[in-house]
Amino acid sequence: MNCSLKKRIKKRVLNIRMESDNLEFLVLYLQSRNCQNWKWVGYKVFKVLISYISGVKDIDTLRAIFEKLMQLGYFEKRKIKSKTEYRFIFNPYQEIDL
Repeated sequence: MNCSLKKRIKKRVLNIRMESDNLEFLVLYLQSRNCQNWKWVGYKVFKVLISYISGVKDIDTLRAIFEKLMQLGYFEKRKIKSKTEYRFIFNPYQEIDL
């Protein structure tokens, strides 16, 4: 392996550790910005916010953070034709009483 590839892998591992430590802070920040009131917006809006909050500029890492939040249930996804939009969910663990 060449030196630059090793550095990129090391940087990626550090970013993954950092993102797992700061996911709760990211969710808290999105909740405090009342992102749940934004309704449906594109990925790039959340990408800019996550980049601002975490200081991460690597687009692959930003996408990994976003995907992790989606897996945890903090985002809902809808697709209309070729357009994909996301909605932030304030508390995905809250039970809905009907």
